[in-house]
Amino acid sequence: MLTISNKLTIKDHEMLSISMEGDFVTLFGSVVFQVLEQKRSEDKDTIYIEYILQLKGEERFFSCSVVLQRYGYDDYGYEDFSQDLDFIEVEKKEVVTYTWVQKT
Repeated sequence: MLTISNKLTIKDHEMLSISMEGDFVTLFGSVVFQVLEQKRSEDKDTIYIEYILQLKGEERFFSCSVVLQRYGYDDYGYEDFSQDLDFIEVEKKEVVTYTWVQKT
């Protein structure tokens, strides 16, 4: 089984940040992944994007995130200086959640 680092390089992170769902991206020099999911959320000052990737040819899945933070005025744009570069192997599981709601 191929050993995958748990930290992306800055170059790998930049390659991932311009990828879209369905794209193939090469990380760690020569390891090919497919971007399966890309979940984006944002507020006034932050954009958070979580990627789920699959190792090409294997049933192994990984998660990585990109955080973009606004600096200065609204028209200045976003910076990516606060990345943790974590690259975590994940698995998909069904989770059932119960919550209390008003009785009708």
